[in-house]
Formats: sequence, C-alpha cells, structure tokens
Amino acid sequence: MRFIIALAIFLVAVACGGRRGAETEVRLTARDTGKERHIAVGGKLTIALPSNPTTGYAWELASSDSAILDNPGHDFVPPQSTLTGAGGTEEWHFVGKSTGKTEVKLNYRRSWEKGPPLETYSVTIVVDPPKRTKRAPKTPSPSEPAGG
Repeated sequence: MRFIIALAIFLVAVACGGRRGAETEVRLTARDTGKERHIAVGGKLTIALPSNPTTGYAWELASSDSAILDNPGHDFVPPQSTLTGAGGTEEWHFVGKSTGKTEVKLNYRRSWEKGPPLETYSVTIVVDPPKRTKRAPKTPSPSEPAGG
C-alpha cells in the first residue's frame, strides 16, 4: 500500500513539475536576472527595474535579437513617494516576434560616462510557438443525427 501511495505522489509531482508552456504575458524584475523564461510568439514581456533618473542614471538596451523580440519602447513609472529625488521604475516592453532564443541585456549607466555600467541585467528569453487553443467538440445541429 505504501508503494502505491509513494507512486501516486511521484506521478503527481512529475505532472506538476514539468516545464511550463510559453506564456502570453510575462513580467520580470531585478530578481530574475540570469534566468531563462519562455513566452509565446505574440506574447508580451515587461522587464521592470528600479531607476532614478534624478541621478543621471538610466537603463539602456545593450543587446537583444530584434528578429526574435520586438522592443516597442520603455516607460518610466514615477515613484509613489512625494520625496524629492525618490526613484521609480523603468519598464522595458518586448513582444515575441518569432521563435528562437535571445539574451536581453540592459545596462544601468549615465549616458555621458565611459567605462563599465553601474549595474547590468541579463535574462534569456525563449520565444515558443503560440499555444494552440483546444477546439470544442462539434455538437450536432438539431437537423443532424447524433453521432454523425
């Protein structure tokens, strides 16, 4: 009996622990640097990173494959704090363009300074084919005989 229970637990763990499919909307933060994430073709990716433009620093896109990911732009979301000089969040937006794998690299730097950036962010994005939607089984119309 213990064997059957252990086997059932193992099968549930395997079923639940499999690779998740490509998502249509993914939001990443600074904690996701160095990771790999999947999105579907047409899926939306947002990378939200802390930023404080009052210091002169801003995130810049260092690299990504534009054949795989489209970058329609980025926005600055101001802080909710009323303190002068409080930092906010930069949100970088991407859309899965075609299947493939690319590394998105962002550098946090002052545009006029030479040398290495203050911070770097890197994430590997795999763009998978879009999820297929399951079609509902055909229901017979009132004029069709059942089963046919």
